Amino acid sequence: MIKDKKFLIECTCGCSVLSIAKWSDGVFPDEYIISLYSSTFYEKQNPIWYNIKDRLKHIWCAITGKEYYFYDIVVDMDRLEEFKKFVNDPIE
Repeated sequence: MIKDKKFLIECTCGCSVLSIAKWSDGVFPDEYIISLYSSTFYEKQNPIWYNIKDRLKHIWCAITGKEYYFYDIVVDMDRLEEFKKFVNDPIE
């Protein structure tokens, strides 16, 4: 029997959502699945030249081995405390 828990962390401005799901079947160790969803409304507001420039920057960082942060998520302290409880509590 597979048990699961899911926790959503939304950016305070509403531009993206971070989803953390915990899966356990009792046989294998617990697994965490982390997904990032971004609002397509915000993504589609840029002119085409900006998107091309941004993708070229991603490619250049990948080629040169540099780190590049794709997204930031701003979270308030109350929601962060709830996330800590989510991670530390066992699946019921």
